[in-house]
Amino acid sequence: MKTIIIFLFTSLVYVSSNAQDPHLFENTWYLSNVIIDGENNYPPNNNEAPVDVEFEIDISSLSTQFCTFIIGDNIDYSLVEDKFTVSDWTVGAVTCSLNENQIYESLYIYGFFTPQLQNKIFLYEIDITAGGQKVLTLTNEDGNMAIYGDEPLTVEHFSNSYFSLYPNPVKESLKISSAKALGNFSVQIFSTEGKLLRTQNFNSKSHLSINISKLSSGIYFLKIADESGRVEVKKFVKQ
Repeated sequence: MKTIIIFLFTSLVYVSSNAQDPHLFENTWYLSNVIIDGENNYPPNNNEAPVDVEFEIDISSLSTQFCTFIIGDNIDYSLVEDKFTVSDWTVGAVTCSLNENQIYESLYIYGFFTPQLQNKIFLYEIDITAGGQKVLTLTNEDGNMAIYGDEPLTVEHFSNSYFSLYPNPVKESLKISSAKALGNFSVQIFSTEGKLLRTQNFNSKSHLSINISKLSSGIYFLKIADESGRVEVKKFVKQ
């Protein structure tokens, strides 16, 4: 009887993990941006901050660290969606010394993951850029996002926004502007619940327009990913 129970449990874990994108487990991910309330928050670049903020996940746990560490255990993966629920959290006692890092630690560890809440739900999406880089986007229940790449960041951290949106609020045509041509890149629109509403691919444009007239009035997030792996998320309001 014990053998049968163990076999059934192992089979359930196997089926659950195989329902997910295998890229989720095959990579060590590196944090490139945390979007809280539609605002980009890039990792600080100083002597105390880690050069690369790693994120690892498997079928039972996840972990990441920015000064302090956080571990999420007892992960339950959805069999029908790219979604998982974390039941238990452990947070380390070490904190950052520099004020800049303390703020970022609070945004990333406590603001995005919110370990004070059990049964935290995350949606995830894995994109592959034209250059072959993988980009993982986690979206929590508040619509906030953590964006990771599958390669370590260079010493240059992206501190300035690359893109601008106008007009905002917008009624029909949302314009995206960049300082230079972008090569191949994708644009995605998400609801505040993290639901993907639209995906469009573009090539070598520094200015473009997207017709959003069919969207209902409300707040949305627009994610732009270029072929170098750079990702930005902008918030806009549809009137």
